[in-house]
Amino acid sequence: MSLLRRVRDSAAYRSGFVYRGLLRALPAPRAAAKPEIPLTFLTFGGVDHRLMLQQCLASLYRAWPRLPRVRIVSDGSLVLVQAREALAWWPGTWELLGWRDLVPGLLARGHGDLVRFAERNAMGRKMAAIVASAAEGPTLYCDVDILWFRFPPTLDRLLGAPGPALVMSRDPYCAYDPDLVPGTLPDLSQPPYLCAGFLFAQGDFLAAVRVGELLSYAAERGIGLTEQTILAEADRQLGHEVWPEDEIALLEQDRHSLGPSYVGRPWAARHYVGQVRHLFWRDALALRLGLGDGA
Repeated sequence: MSLLRRVRDSAAYRSGFVYRGLLRALPAPRAAAKPEIPLTFLTFGGVDHRLMLQQCLASLYRAWPRLPRVRIVSDGSLVLVQAREALAWWPGTWELLGWRDLVPGLLARGHGDLVRFAERNAMGRKMAAIVASAAEGPTLYCDVDILWFRFPPTLDRLLGAPGPALVMSRDPYCAYDPDLVPGTLPDLSQPPYLCAGFLFAQGDFLAAVRVGELLSYAAERGIGLTEQTILAEADRQLGHEVWPEDEIALLEQDRHSLGPSYVGRPWAARHYVGQVRHLFWRDALALRLGLGDGA
């Protein structure tokens, strides 16, 4: 590798700290009221995710003509006063819940094994939040490391569809519980691989699929990847519908790039996982400054 390329690659990775610092120094976003959309925008996280959550929602406000109801389920570290400070600018409806607030409803629907999984693992708590919210109404679950560039056309169609539904996004890797895939669930070992960091859910979809044994396993021995595995199997049984790859981007090939990643792209949103987390801060700052062709 040439010296110039090493310097470029190092600059790309290290720049994330600079962009994050600049975002901290910016004033809170300015936002006027917008019409509502009949959707819960659900996310899960803690006190360390406040700045990322703020940028995620700032990009959504900029990109969407109508605003969803925001529900934040805390991992236990984020309290109401901290959430109010981070979201004082948000003009729509929002609420902060602890995952245990959802337990009575889950137990009433017979999801005791899911509750036991949540007791043991943070990803079980996230899964519990998704299941509980979907049972109440249409839900778009979104990790906080996602930025929005325009309204996703697929969402309009999903909101008009009846019945239980689960539509996950694509994952470039087969990131499932190795004790379940490929042994117990060989179909999941073939692409498209699915990611639980961005998904649409509606209705009591767990009751519409056969995953009881998987949930019993999760209650006893589940790990972080078990959540994504069970949801991927539920998605497969419900028709294996996946968000279009050119609408919700999850990729790592541009991790050494130095400019905004969304310019000239058709994406509605991008999920910044793994080796491209540093690009989240650069793109978030670019959006806040109005650069490029985000919505």
